[in-house]
Amino acid sequence: MKIITYGIFAEDAANRIFMKNTIPQLVEYFDKSSDIAFQHEDKFTEFVRPNNGLDTRERFIGAADVGFDNFGLDVCFVGADCDDDEFENVFSEMQKSCINEDVQDRILIYIPVQAIEYWLWYIKVKTENAALQKTPPIETENRKDMKKKVYNRIKPTNTKSNPIVESLSNSFDINWLRQCSDSFDAFAKEFENYIKKL
Repeated sequence: MKIITYGIFAEDAANRIFMKNTIPQLVEYFDKSSDIAFQHEDKFTEFVRPNNGLDTRERFIGAADVGFDNFGLDVCFVGADCDDDEFENVFSEMQKSCINEDVQDRILIYIPVQAIEYWLWYIKVKTENAALQKTPPIETENRKDMKKKVYNRIKPTNTKSNPIVESLSNSFDINWLRQCSDSFDAFAKEFENYIKKL
């Protein structure tokens, strides 16, 4: 079995928790559990925390290089909420930086539209109603409203939000989230392409 050491450079705790819980589920989803295992390098993830989404976008190449050189990472997952920007623009700008630095095969980018709470909301409604077949698109809804729907408050502290993120992302229907969210589907495809090359 091949062990892949990874780190997470993401703008907030919700993004980090979500990704740490999602990676093993994606390995299983793509039927690679007997071939590969991902091992999280907690020290890297704790060491290089960005201040916000803009800081994530500006520093991710340098942070990943620290991970590759000093923490032995094979791959770095980079997460930044899209906020008010267009997903395609943010993703292509970050991907271009990866290509320019020749690290496109070692950095996997995930960019929720508009924020991680949108992915969490899709998971939450499916958890609450397993028979649900479809949900209206929510990507144009206000971020504060989405935080309220997910956390039951507009500005939750990490003490309040982290357990909710942990609970929702610990085990979820990947097909459902791919169907609901184009941005999550884009990340799942990126992840699949990465593991195919291993």
